[in-house]
Amino acid sequence: MLVRTAERPPATDAVHFPWLRWRSVSLGLRDIGSSREDLCLSADESGGSDTVFPLGEPDLYLTFAAISTPQDALAFARQHGLLGEFERGRFATLGVIEPAGIWLTHAALVARVVQVWERLQLPPAARRASLRECIHWQAADYVVARFQGNITIPIAWQGENARWLKRWKPGDLEGPARLFIADEVTRRLYRRATVQILPRDFGDTLQQVLTPADLLAGIWTQVAQLVTGVRQARRCEACGQLFDVTGSRSHKRIHDSCSLRLRMARYRAKKKVEARSNGTKTRKR
Repeated sequence: MLVRTAERPPATDAVHFPWLRWRSVSLGLRDIGSSREDLCLSADESGGSDTVFPLGEPDLYLTFAAISTPQDALAFARQHGLLGEFERGRFATLGVIEPAGIWLTHAALVARVVQVWERLQLPPAARRASLRECIHWQAADYVVARFQGNITIPIAWQGENARWLKRWKPGDLEGPARLFIADEVTRRLYRRATVQILPRDFGDTLQQVLTPADLLAGIWTQVAQLVTGVRQARRCEACGQLFDVTGSRSHKRIHDSCSLRLRMARYRAKKKVEARSNGTKTRKR
């Protein structure tokens, strides 16, 4: 993976990644130039801010991938902060404002990468059948990824990644899927993250750390960790949603919140049975 130095200096605490969360964030129409108004998330700087550590939440990238509406984006921003787009490009002149469309675009990108990664984790037979739904050979020298919403993303053709076409067998699905993931993650981290060498746990060895320059880069850093095996995720057997199990017990199969909900449901069911039993005994007397 090629990662260039970020335009903005990386966080000083590379491991814990401190980020500013504005206390007052709202959603509304804003002028973004060229006589155009767009639905934007904006922070009231006079309301102050707090320092948070969003990467301390292992499921951050999955929560972000689930964003599908501007209201979802607002809820995420109020909990974790803005993405950092207000400091980049033409948005830098608007103040602390980020178009909601930017949020939805990046959330969809993360969701697609995670979706292809999850397909690659399936057993061989199921894996191939699943990958056929999104990886397509248009011709012997043209491979694309297709997603819901008529989204088509070229993976390899004579103009780009042509060398991979010579390595893959015709009809190969796993190779193009892995290249799609690699290209997407690399592209999103380009100029947004920095590789740093830091002491490991204050010990006598060094470690390589990928340090994000903003929250969006932090989210993509977690995605990079997922697809390279540093992080692990699986489907919750109770609710069916993906959840991060990095560092958890190897047999963990359910969200903590789902586990608590099921235990409470069993407890209430048990109490109902006991109440009925006690009621029956009282009537018999």
